[in-house]
Formats: sequence, structure tokens, C-alpha cells
Amino acid sequence: LAERLIALGESDEAVDVAAEGLELFPAADRLAHVRLFVRKSRMAGEIRKLRDDVQRRPTPLAFHQLAQIYRDLGSPDEALAIAAQCAERFPLNEAAYLMQGEIRMDRFRRDLIAKDAVIAESAMRQVVRLNAHTVAAHLRLAEIYHLVGMRSECARHLRQVLADEYPKGIDIAY
Repeated sequence: LAERLIALGESDEAVDVAAEGLELFPAADRLAHVRLFVRKSRMAGEIRKLRDDVQRRPTPLAFHQLAQIYRDLGSPDEALAIAAQCAERFPLNEAAYLMQGEIRMDRFRRDLIAKDAVIAESAMRQVVRLNAHTVAAHLRLAEIYHLVGMRSECARHLRQVLADEYPKGIDIAY
């Protein structure tokens, strides 16, 4: 039904039908593809506008928004490529490194490929070098170190987060 609604140009109804179907049948790949197709077609204008912005007047924000859209649409490779372009053009902007690190962490959790964890750690360490108070980077680093058994490094990053949030002090024992 969702595919027929798409053919008729009723994309809003197709998304609703696909979402309802996925509630009943969460493993239905076809319904997930239908929903993704509709979301991609809805975002085509925004993607085109952001790609134009990145070409004509690049800003870290435009790069980040475009990478985030691709990530949300299930295209992490495209998001990584865009974040890498941003990091190359704006090496002092932490958002690109944060995006790269988060995508690599997602891959590491899913596939357990050590190279992804190493690249995620490197990206998050770069974020921390650029801004030592970026909570998300410290939390991701703590997670990486926890997963690989580096408890003291994990605790160090968690302490940093707590120090930023509670300057009067809270200590953790790990």
C-alpha cells in the first residue's frame, strides 16, 4: 500500500502507512526502504540547497547540516566524506571531528572493527584539543576507553565531564 501511495504522489500518507506497518512488522525491510525513500525525496531540496551553499559559500554550519542529513538518512559514508571535507577546510572547527568520531563509534559498536575505534578516538581527541569542555567528546572517549578496558582513561574523561558540570567537585571511583 505504501508503494502505491508513493506512485500516486501521496508521500505523507505513504510515510504514515510505512510507519504503521513497521510497528506491526519491525523486521520488514521493504517498509523501511519505503520510509527511507520518502524521507530522501522530502529532503532533496534541502540537500540541493546545502550542497550549493557548500560549493558557493562554504561554512562549517552548512557542512555540518549536510552531513547530519546524510547521517539521518542512513548514509554514513556520505556523511563521513562531507565531515572530512569540512575538517580539511575548517581545521579549527570541532563539529566536523565530532561527527566523524560519532559515525566511527557507531560503526565500531555495530561491526567491532578496531580501526573504527582508533579513528573515533583520534577524532574525539582532536575535539578535546580544540575545546577541552566538549562534553560529548569526553563521553565518547570514556566509552571507547571503557570498551577496550582502559579504566583509568575512562575515569579521567568522566571526571572531566563532572568537573565541567560540578566545579565544586564530585569524585568517582571506578
